[in-house]
Amino acid sequence: GVYKTSDGGVSWKAVPLGVGLVTGLAVEPLDPNLVYAGMVYLTGIKDNGLYLSRDGGRTWQMAPLLKNMTVSAIATAPGKVYVGTDAGLYISDDSGTTWKQPASGFPTNSQVAIVATHSNDLTRAYATLDIAARDVYASADGGQTWAMVQRFQEPVSVIAPSPASPGLVY
Repeated sequence: GVYKTSDGGVSWKAVPLGVGLVTGLAVEPLDPNLVYAGMVYLTGIKDNGLYLSRDGGRTWQMAPLLKNMTVSAIATAPGKVYVGTDAGLYISDDSGTTWKQPASGFPTNSQVAIVATHSNDLTRAYATLDIAARDVYASADGGQTWAMVQRFQEPVSVIAPSPASPGLVY
């Protein structure tokens, strides 16, 4: 499940999202009360998919469009969230109220393994597909269009953009 601390890690408390496999977790950079969690419930008591909390984890709602999808990656930028699922990449420009898929350049209906953003730059984002984990895709227009920018010899397991420098990515 998901746990929260408000005292720097001294004490932790479970949030009321239930016991499940957390497959992604992200916080809106401008609003610490807005939390996104990808959940897989092994018991079938709740639906798998993306859950949102707008009150710091006290209550949670399912993102209806992402219900019953397996969320594998979540990345946020101010007011924007990218969610990688087993059915492709979904993007919200309004903090999770509405969702869309990229207009072009990104394979549709592919499992997205990694999504990363510059936390202070709404225009740049990066992703990999599970089926081609050596290929890194990039968007410079807020996720509307994508291009495969690098093919590595080994699988990519993490992408880490620098918050201080938009051109610096590890």
